Amino acid sequence: MAGICQDCMTGHVLPGEPKGTTSNVDGAYFTSAPASAPTSEQQNEAEVGRKTALVLLTDMFGLALSNPRILADRFAERLGCDVYVPDLFEGHPPIDADQLQPYTPDVPNTHYSLWNRLTYYLLWIPKLPSLWANRPSVGRAKAEQFIQDLKDKKGYTDIGVIGYCYGGGIAVGLATKKGFVNVLVACHPGPITESEFPHVLTPLAMFCSQEDPWVTPPKRARAEAALAKLDTVETKVETLPGTVHGFAARPNLGIPQVRDAFERTFEECVQWIQARIHRHE
Repeated sequence: MAGICQDCMTGHVLPGEPKGTTSNVDGAYFTSAPASAPTSEQQNEAEVGRKTALVLLTDMFGLALSNPRILADRFAERLGCDVYVPDLFEGHPPIDADQLQPYTPDVPNTHYSLWNRLTYYLLWIPKLPSLWANRPSVGRAKAEQFIQDLKDKKGYTDIGVIGYCYGGGIAVGLATKKGFVNVLVACHPGPITESEFPHVLTPLAMFCSQEDPWVTPPKRARAEAALAKLDTVETKVETLPGTVHGFAARPNLGIPQVRDAFERTFEECVQWIQARIHRHE
C-alpha cells in the first residue's frame, strides 16, 4: 500500500505562479519549451525530427499544490523541452493542499511534538481507502500509460522522467523497463522495492535526504551497493546533508542549508537529464 509519513504531509509552498496550462481532458499540467529553444534547423543532424519531453511525477499532494507546476516551468526553461505533470490521482490526491503543515522539523536530528504526532495520525487514519486506491502499482500503471500516450499520440521520441516522493518510487520502478524512457531521476523517493535495484536498465539518479523514513541509511547503502554492481547502465546516488524527506519538492527556503540543497539538486537534475535525454543506443 502507498503509505504516508509525517514528512509526506510536511512542507512549504514554492514562490511564484505557474505559467502553463491544465488539460480539461486528463487533468495533466503542460508547460511548453521556451520560444528560445533550438529549432529543428538548429539541431545537429542526428537530432532532427526528434521530439523531447520531460514527465514530472508528483508527491502525494498531486497537482493540489502549485509546487510541481512551478518546478515543471523551471525544467522547461532550463532543458528547453515540453514538460508534463500527469494527474495520477485524477483530481483527488490523498493529501489535500490545506493539510500542508509543519508536522516535522525541516532539518534532521530534531523531534516533532506530541501534538503534531497526534494531529498527523488523526489525519492519516481516514486516508486509508485513498492510500490503497493509489498504491504504487496503480500509480506506476497510470504513469506508464501516460508516457505511452505521449509517444503514440503526440509523437515524442525522447522522454525523461523525474519523480518526487511518491513519484520518485514510481521512477525507480520505471528504470527496470528497458528502452521505455531515456533517463530517470528519483528525488527522496517514497515506497521503493529494493529488489528492483539490481534490475535497473535505464540511467537513474537518486537524490536522497539525510533523514528519511522511506530511504533510511541502511536501505540507501544497500541501494548504492546494488547499483554499483551494474556495469551496463549509468547510475548515481547522492545524499544531501542537512535535509529531510521532501526537501526537493516542498522546501523551506528560509533555511539556508535546505535552500542550498534544493537549488543544488535542481541543477544536478538538469545536468543529469540534459546529458542523457537525447542519447540513443
